[in-house]
Amino acid sequence: MQNLTENPAGSLAFAWRSTQNRETAYVEIAPFRSGPDFSELVERFNAEHHQVYFHGLTDHYFKATVGELTPDTRYLVRVGSDCCRSEWFEARTAPEAFEPFSFIYVGDTQNDILSYAPRVYRNIATHFPDARFVMHAGDLVLSSGDDDTWGEFYEAGSWLFRQIPQFPAPGNSDHNRWTLEPVDTRKLYPQWHATFNLPGNGPEGLEGVTYYVDYPGMRLISLYSNFESMADDRHIYIREDLRVTHELVASQTEWLENVLASNEQPWTAVVFHHPVYTARNDRENEWLRNEWKDLFDWYGVDLVLQGHDHLYSRGHGPDSLETGSVPVYAISLAGPKMRPADKNHTWFDVVHEGIQMYQAIHVSEKELRYEAFGQKRELLDAFVIARDSNGTKHFTDLWNN
Repeated sequence: MQNLTENPAGSLAFAWRSTQNRETAYVEIAPFRSGPDFSELVERFNAEHHQVYFHGLTDHYFKATVGELTPDTRYLVRVGSDCCRSEWFEARTAPEAFEPFSFIYVGDTQNDILSYAPRVYRNIATHFPDARFVMHAGDLVLSSGDDDTWGEFYEAGSWLFRQIPQFPAPGNSDHNRWTLEPVDTRKLYPQWHATFNLPGNGPEGLEGVTYYVDYPGMRLISLYSNFESMADDRHIYIREDLRVTHELVASQTEWLENVLASNEQPWTAVVFHHPVYTARNDRENEWLRNEWKDLFDWYGVDLVLQGHDHLYSRGHGPDSLETGSVPVYAISLAGPKMRPADKNHTWFDVVHEGIQMYQAIHVSEKELRYEAFGQKRELLDAFVIARDSNGTKHFTDLWNN
């Protein structure tokens, strides 16, 4: 698994797991070559070793971050130990300064992952082979699953997860059902913390869950939106000893405002699981709106990318057009669990049901172009946010016009 670091132009982050207990594991890295003669250029970096005990199984996880690399440069990488190593795969650092780039956004994979998610990832890899990273809006796996649900996730992404960095935000289904009595208690899968090698720049307690990356030209922000623990009948834990509380949620909101206020990138994308505005008829997220919506408006967030509703929808909030052309809110899904939309909602301009989808976002200096696709690569939505010389942004709907 490859992830973005806080310094994507100068470092690369990797994580992997094995049934083998190897105290010494490592990443090997070399400058990219078209031929096989690069053994003398290989450098080795030791990995940190973590154990995860889950449902009677013990897996061994490893993480390594390689720094002091050259910006906008391709490398060959493999991971493992003396007994067993991966194939050589490619990794690429970000440019030092802004250059046009594309990235992919997907919603929930969650159910029957190995049966249905691989075709989404194959389409991503072949349709947009130069995409710089993949952003996940939560519910990567199934809350009622065992360790196999993570095995399906790894296999579904296969070599794509090694070749392109993944930028995940946790959803409610990424929390395992710990106990139901006397209180419904759920805990973020321990595999989450072990699987991803993510920046630790979030608020205390939410490291590796809430975080941000400045990819040259865009600030990328992952938020934790699992606020069910605010209700008395449910307890949610980030780790065994860390329950989600009002204080923790408040610290994340304070952190978010600081991250938005200090942003010097021309574009901003925020990803989290629960929608600010639902497209369903059986759920609302008033607490989340109260926490974040005004911050998104005030600081001019461009994209708010979400999941959870098991359908596709896109639009502005009911009153967002009064404050400008952004943010644009999107909800999507990549897996097979489908739900109908409530057409009585007025916030969305586009809605699709019963389709596994993926979205490509193309970022240039003066324009952010968004495209949504089904599995026939059919275009199902598109819009542009243009940025003029004084920084004012203008939204154009390419789907409804």
